[in-house]
Amino acid sequence: MKARVGFVSNSSSSSFVLLGYVIPDTKETWEHIAKAAGMPDADGMYEVRDRLENDGIVVVDAPDGGVQEGYIIIGREIGHGDETGYMPSGSVILKDTDSYLDPVHKVIGPRKEEARIIWGTRMV
Repeated sequence: MKARVGFVSNSSSSSFVLLGYVIPDTKETWEHIAKAAGMPDADGMYEVRDRLENDGIVVVDAPDGGVQEGYIIIGREIGHGDETGYMPSGSVILKDTDSYLDPVHKVIGPRKEEARIIWGTRMV
C-alpha cells in the first residue's frame, strides 16, 4: 500500500467551459455585481455567487480555474464535468451570443470586448 505524503485536500473540483468575460477582481466590481444581484453589499460574496448561479451565471475567481491573480471570470456555462474529470459530450450553437449573455450583461453592464470561451477547473 502506498501512502500519500504532503498536502492532501478534501476539496473536490469540477471542470467547466464558460462563455463570458475576464474582469478585474476589485471591491468596486463585487459591489456592482452584488447590487445587480439584488444584494445590499458584497460582504456575503458566497451568497452573491449563489444568487447568480440560480440565474445561470457562474463566477470563478483566482484560486479556482487558473484565473490570473486580480481577475475573475463571469459568464454562462456551456459545459461542466464532475470531480472525476468526466465531461459529457455536447454542443452549443454560438449564433447569438448577445442574447445568451443577456443575464451576464445585466450584472456587469455592456462590454466593449468580445466574449470568450473560457475553460478550466474550479474547487467546489
